[in-house]
Amino acid sequence: MSNEIAPYDNYDNTIMTNNLFRRLCTLDEDDRNNNRPSRWHDITTLAKEVRAFTNSTDVAYITETGYIERDINNNNVRLTDLGRQNCNRWIR
Repeated sequence: MSNEIAPYDNYDNTIMTNNLFRRLCTLDEDDRNNNRPSRWHDITTLAKEVRAFTNSTDVAYITETGYIERDINNNNVRLTDLGRQNCNRWIR
């Protein structure tokens, strides 16, 4: 994954980021309800599920929101504590 800005306009970027964020919130719901740490998820799988990105491995910029954390060693992402606290709202 690169840290380059994606070739999407601001509106598309916001929609795609929120779609991924919502999916992460759904996957994290059981862990939040049972006071467990947020689990890691493969961003390429999530991007394909929400059909958000042309290049599903080049989406590192979504972690710049502060709501999503990226493992720099692979394609995994998870919600930050801030992200978990804001699962009930639109981000960005």
